[in-house]
Amino acid sequence: MNSSETQYAGFWVRVASILIDGTFISLITLLPFMIFIKISHIFLSTEYFFIVVLFFIFPLSTIPGIVYYSWFNAEGRQTIGKKIFGLLVVDNNSNPISVKQSFLRTLVFTLDSIILSIGHLLILFTKKNQTFHDLLTKSYVIDINPKYRGGFYYILIIVITTVISYGYVEIINLYIEAYSLPTSSMENTLMVGDYILIDKVDGNKFKPKPGDLVVFQYPPDKSISYIKRCIATSGQTVEIIDKKVYIDDKLVQNHPGVKFIDKIIIPRPTNKYGIRTYRSLGSRDNYGPITVPEGAYWVMGDNRDNSEDSRYWGFVQQENIIGKAGIIYFSWDYYNSRIRLNRIGKLIK
Repeated sequence: MNSSETQYAGFWVRVASILIDGTFISLITLLPFMIFIKISHIFLSTEYFFIVVLFFIFPLSTIPGIVYYSWFNAEGRQTIGKKIFGLLVVDNNSNPISVKQSFLRTLVFTLDSIILSIGHLLILFTKKNQTFHDLLTKSYVIDINPKYRGGFYYILIIVITTVISYGYVEIINLYIEAYSLPTSSMENTLMVGDYILIDKVDGNKFKPKPGDLVVFQYPPDKSISYIKRCIATSGQTVEIIDKKVYIDDKLVQNHPGVKFIDKIIIPRPTNKYGIRTYRSLGSRDNYGPITVPEGAYWVMGDNRDNSEDSRYWGFVQQENIIGKAGIIYFSWDYYNSRIRLNRIGKLIK
């Protein structure tokens, strides 16, 4: 094809072809992905489950896509999406690119996709419709047999790929859920601005133990999720004396993340006698004793002087348990407007 006759593929047709290819890759990798997630979730503890998923299963799930694009974009071959829309990847001389060049192009494409596809938008500003991975590898996407063009096809493809992507997300949500910390009730274990992943397990199967950080439906309003530390389980008696917690008359050693600030910041429901505690069994610092009923848990925040917890609204029922806190995947310091790099990837204990 002479350069004067070359038609460089536009933005939308390239998006449509990528969506088709992405759908194909998703379909062939969905079952293995589900199997690996399920097996890991059954046999591994929360900590190891997140390590395996984040550092092994997710990275490995990109390999089929890398192999697919590297092979079918090289030496005159076409991916399914490019074949449907009549596109071909070529070099400066309009010759098909090599496998090596295609592999480098795919790696850059993958990295760019992870960071919001910013490099893909270069196509809007380059004369020959090149994205960042095109520019870096000196390649072009050209029209060799234009067909199936138009708004109807693009809309149809977007709808199909959206449905499949939604399915992927729903599968992941069966096991993992994202949660952010809006308050300081769990300091110093968890900070305001921490974004965490929850090992989301069936509430009837996960039996929290004292010391576990659990996520549950907030008893007064089940549409809200809370995260607290399990202090006591069914049949155990809790008593707080001068801020010290006793379980069955034995002093409990505080978790290293527990802190006291000697001042209540969160407004509490009050009456003329002061702060209203659950069943009016004392105050924030001296409470109980109270025995946890069958199928329930007593939970408290690590920031003991600034936590709305079982002292104020009572027990958490087994059926309201959502899962166990797993790992911090991002952390933003709102006060200093910066990322807390030292907290990212930290396992929650």
